[in-house]
Amino acid sequence: MASDAGLLNGPKFRVLGGEFPQPLVDAAMRSTGITDPAELVTYALAKVVLEDDDFGERLLARKGSVPRGLLGSD
Repeated sequence: MASDAGLLNGPKFRVLGGEFPQPLVDAAMRSTGITDPAELVTYALAKVVLEDDDFGERLLARKGSVPRGLLGSD
């Protein structure tokens, strides 16, 4: 579906980086069968675009509703 929507066409020029909880990455890899981190991130981004077309609106509506430190970053 992502390919049909033209989301996977064109040159690959955007580099994303980040640190993610290892249990989350392991579970996502087991769940999807994807073992390449770049492919896993591509898959996750495609899922957001294709399945959560109102994700941005819902995310912004939750601003301030997640307690500080919940993800261990504080």
